[in-house]
Amino acid sequence: VHLHWYDKEVRPGRKVGHLNLTDSDTSRLTATLEALIPLLPPEYASGVIWAQSKFS
Repeated sequence: VHLHWYDKEVRPGRKVGHLNLTDSDTSRLTATLEALIPLLPPEYASGVIWAQSKFS
């Protein structure tokens, strides 16, 4: 996992960074994405599920 932080002021609705996840093992990558769901705000779950669907 690599965090890209944009060094912007944090404000509601503003993107201030993103995470890149890479792994040659898609099963492990899917599991890692699943583990992120409870750690992120609920509105991010659909994006994680979308990303997981790209590996099935």
